[in-house]
Amino acid sequence: MKKLAIVLVVLLGFGAYSQNQSLCNDRGIKNQFTVEQNADLRSKRMALHLDLNSDQQKKVYKLVLKQAQDLAPLKTQMLKDRLAGKQPTSDEHFSLMTKGLDAKLVFQNELKSILTPTQFENWKKNNETTVKSHFNKSKKNHQRGTFK
Repeated sequence: MKKLAIVLVVLLGFGAYSQNQSLCNDRGIKNQFTVEQNADLRSKRMALHLDLNSDQQKKVYKLVLKQAQDLAPLKTQMLKDRLAGKQPTSDEHFSLMTKGLDAKLVFQNELKSILTPTQFENWKKNNETTVKSHFNKSKKNHQRGTFK
């Protein structure tokens, strides 16, 4: 009976582990979309949240697509480095952070020219809460030791 219980626990453990691996990739995302698909989804979400007209939606799509195309090679390189176990130096990290913040400022200024003032304020408020919740979630995962 004791052996049966041990075998059952081991089998359930393997089953749960294999299911978890088949549903998600290493970042916990179920599907990998192309850059164009991600840009389309993001612009449509913004259109829903900000009530964009068709002209604004086209401009936002182009802006989001440009941003995604600029970031795609950087993301793949960072993923390769992480999988290889390479940690960026403090100078490389500072350079990446500076480039990222500069890109965010450019994106924000271009978006400001597309949206109305009320739409821009709504986007800014929504973006701030999203960033805060993402930061709190990653901080919580770091404390638990489950950050991937």
